[in-house]
Amino acid sequence: MRFARLAAAVTLAMHFGMVQVATAQRTTPVKLVIPTYGQLDLVIDAWNHGLGKPFDFVCDAPLADNFEQLARVKVGTHCWTSPSFAHVQQTADRAPKTIACLNYDFEHWSHTPQAEQDDVVGTSRAIRAFCDQRHWRAAIGPMYRDALRLAKPLAPYYDIYLVQCQKYQKDERRAETVRYLREVADAVHGVNPKCLVGCQLGTLDQYGDGTAGSGVKAATALYEQTKDFIQIYGVWWPPDGETLIKLLKAMDASPAKPAAAKPSPSPSRVIER
Repeated sequence: MRFARLAAAVTLAMHFGMVQVATAQRTTPVKLVIPTYGQLDLVIDAWNHGLGKPFDFVCDAPLADNFEQLARVKVGTHCWTSPSFAHVQQTADRAPKTIACLNYDFEHWSHTPQAEQDDVVGTSRAIRAFCDQRHWRAAIGPMYRDALRLAKPLAPYYDIYLVQCQKYQKDERRAETVRYLREVADAVHGVNPKCLVGCQLGTLDQYGDGTAGSGVKAATALYEQTKDFIQIYGVWWPPDGETLIKLLKAMDASPAKPAAAKPSPSPSRVIER
């Protein structure tokens, strides 16, 4: 049985190119979302066997609290994702002991209570207090249209500020997106220099030009053009986990950014305690 498991691990390593991953260059954290469907086994096994890094963050699905799948991930900080802080407060006793970060998926939709949408600053202040009490980090993933407007007001309350920009990574929008993300980073760091500023990459072809492989190509291009100042990247991949693996391997193969631009893997005041 032990030999069979070893053989399976070797096969998996060969399949995902783990020899290359072992000498990976990536030093920028990734925030991986574990969905409730798709190629879960494929992605989780690849992540646990080299694609994931100790300084990465791994989240449950925004609307699922799928902690049982999150528990299978052995590399990185576990995060609880929710679009509703009210839901988090009401179900806090369900959070696994491995959770060390709250990821607030603030959006203009029915899943974020209207009261929280109307007062996101007050909600964020409450989230900070909630996380400090538990010695957790606090993260938020604002929509692209909100990211710059909310950057300064929300920066004091978060350790991670990650913009949802996968729809804007296409060739025709990329230069504009890079400029916008620089503005967001400057605004956040002007208030909270220790906050990691990031963007979410999309692996599906709808985030490219629609042709096969274009999503990963566009995501890789945005990564290359922002890695000198972006400090964390979000990835969302269902149902095709193979595209996520291609993106992470491309990020691993990319030359490291200058040492002066490397983020600290322990940025938050929570961790410094």
